Amino acid sequence: MASLEQQKEYNPKVLEIMAQNGVMIGEMRVVDFFYFTKNKTAARQLREDLVAAGFNTDLAKQGWFRPTWTVSGKARVQATVEHLNAFCERMWKYGDARGIEFDGWGAEV
Repeated sequence: MASLEQQKEYNPKVLEIMAQNGVMIGEMRVVDFFYFTKNKTAARQLREDLVAAGFNTDLAKQGWFRPTWTVSGKARVQATVEHLNAFCERMWKYGDARGIEFDGWGAEV
């Protein structure tokens, strides 16, 4: 998983690739976001926090012996470095409040 600063360093690079594939800089885009944790309780609490903030999220279990919990969802974000950085900062804070690292975002192009 990347740190918040690393994620913010990726944003201009990813945005450039998106633009090369037809995404208009500045347009609203649907992005997927992800968190992973071994802590079921923290994952449930994070999901509740995100739902309360207006995000549509899913909670999924991966594996059986030592399961990993995935909190994922979708958000609309303006395709600019500034807005993507602000989105990452906001999502990082939600995860940090529950001891879960924000794994990042992705988008279809």
